Formats: sequence, C-alpha cells, structure tokens
Amino acid sequence: MAKENAHKFLRNSSETPFAGMSGELNEYSDGSQYFYGSDGSTGVKYTDGSSSFDDSGGHGTKYADGYSSYSNNDGSHGTRYSDGSVTFHDEGESNNEDEVDRSSGNVVLGFGGALVFAGLFAILAATSKKSNCDEEEIIQETAPFRLSKQPSSHTPPSSLSIFLIVLLSFAIMIGSVAIFHFSNLIAIGFDSAQLTGLSCEDVASSLSVAGFQNISIIDIHDLSLETEDLEGTVSYLTIDGESVFSPETKFPKDAIVIIYRHTLKLCHPPLSAKEANGIDYRDILQQFTLAGFVNIQIVPQYDLIFGWFSQDGAVAKISIDNDAKFLKDTEYRPDASVVITYHTYRSDRP
Repeated sequence: MAKENAHKFLRNSSETPFAGMSGELNEYSDGSQYFYGSDGSTGVKYTDGSSSFDDSGGHGTKYADGYSSYSNNDGSHGTRYSDGSVTFHDEGESNNEDEVDRSSGNVVLGFGGALVFAGLFAILAATSKKSNCDEEEIIQETAPFRLSKQPSSHTPPSSLSIFLIVLLSFAIMIGSVAIFHFSNLIAIGFDSAQLTGLSCEDVASSLSVAGFQNISIIDIHDLSLETEDLEGTVSYLTIDGESVFSPETKFPKDAIVIIYRHTLKLCHPPLSAKEANGIDYRDILQQFTLAGFVNIQIVPQYDLIFGWFSQDGAVAKISIDNDAKFLKDTEYRPDASVVITYHTYRSDRP
C-alpha cells in the first residue's frame, strides 16, 4: 500500500496530488489540504500549489509547475520533470546531466590549457632558434668591421619577443584565475528533494559549515493555523538560481544560497488603533476575530463615575504586540497578542 500511494502521488497532477490514494483527505478554505493515508503515510498541499508526501519508504515533493520527486530510504530517488520526462538514480549512481556538463567543462578547460602552454613552448623554442641564426648572420656580416668598431654589449629585445612575453603573462593570469575558481568549488552534499521539510536553521547551519558564505532566508507566509507545525521548515532552496541538484553537484563558495521558509500567513488589523477608540469593545472583538486574530484579551478599566464623557464598554485603548499606535496596513502574525481595554463604571469593580 505504501508504494501504491507513493506511485499515485508522483503520477497525480499538482491540483489533485492525493487523488485516488487510500486514506482521509482534509481540505481547508484557503485551498490547502492534509492527507492521512491508511498505511500511515501523510501529505500536505500548500496554498502555492506545491505539496509533499511522507511514508515508511521515503519522502516525496511536488511543485506547482508539475515537477515532482521521491527519495527512498535506501538512497535511491526518482524525478519527474514538468515536461513529463523521468529519471531514476539508484544508490551510488548519478544520472545528472548537469554533472556531466560540469565534468566535461573541466576536462575541456584542462585540455585547452595544456594546448595553450604547449603552443607557447613551441613558439618560444622556434624563436630561440631563429634568434641564434640571426646572431650568426650578424656576426658574419660585421666581421670586416670588428677590428675598427667594437660590437654593442646590449641588444634591444625584438617586437616578437615582447609579444610572446605579454602572451605568456596573459596565459599565466588566465590559468591562475581558473585554478582559483575550481579550487573554491564545494560539493553540496545534499539532494535538493531531501532538504524539503527539514528545519531551516539546521539546513543553513550545515551549508555554512560546508563552506558556503552567502546564505539568506526568505519567509513564505503560506501556512494556516491548522498546519502551524510546519512553520520554520524548508519549502525549497536555490543555489545560484538552481533548485534541482544532487549531492555531488559543485558550486563556488560565494554562490548565492536562498532558503525559502514556511511561516504563518499574516493578518491585517480591520482598523487602526486610533479608529478603534470609542467603539464598543464587543464590536472590535468581533472584527479582529474575523480578521484572523486568535490571541485576543479583554481588559476592563474601572474609571467611569457618571458616564458623561465616555460610554460604558467603549474602547479606551487597544494594542497589538504592545504597539498602541498600529495602522491598518501593518501585518501581524495571527497569534499576535491583542489587548482591548474598555471603559466601565467604578462601581462594577469586583
């Protein structure tokens, strides 16, 4: 049954990732889904169209563009791309075209460098031979005058020699840059699909220890309170713009690493703190509840004697996370602390 659900997850579309799978499917108003398989497997469809699947055999991921992958616990993994093509990697094997391209590039660069230096060596040898021949001709031509005039002890370099020196210096500079570049490459050590669902902080720490120097985290506000347990986990990550890679894929130390992290959806207050003053606290409570706030506290302020200037139950002050001057366009977590303080009679003090 575990393999059957995994196969269906990979074949299904991004819109209905759990169709036909044996188990219970819960759907929420924001479009997200949570699947409980009869075999103990679980799955989550997020509001951005991506989804993930876990069972006793491994872990699967599906993105909104149709790309999906499944990693088995024995180390093997398969990938289905958006164009419908499929690859499978057994334990210890790799079928990553990008790796082939990178290795081929290194071989070509090394072979090309060898040809450059071999050519330079041949040119220098030919130039040296030509210089010796030229010196012999000069000696023969100037033999009749050697008794009357001494030859100069300094011979200025020819234009060909200068050109070869410049060319050799340039080749050395290019070779040094290439050596520096390839000496700074780091094997990622992780499969891209394996990082999905892991702690964002743990992944960032592992990449930093591996030697990557340019790591940033971007929050994706895509979780409802029902899926709050996924907060802080990795949705996906990119390295120099690449989101699919194998453990053997190499990147430079200064590659741009961006980790996209699951977080709760944010809420907007229905009105500003200033606008809420003087309104009945029960109306304010209802509006903030409908806006998605779940951590609301009501506090009476026993300050009225006759109630001439302020009505009983009118809001005296309201704050969100201790901010008593918030505006309507400010965003807050749904579990932010909302405190509503209202006027009431001193005689009602318990």
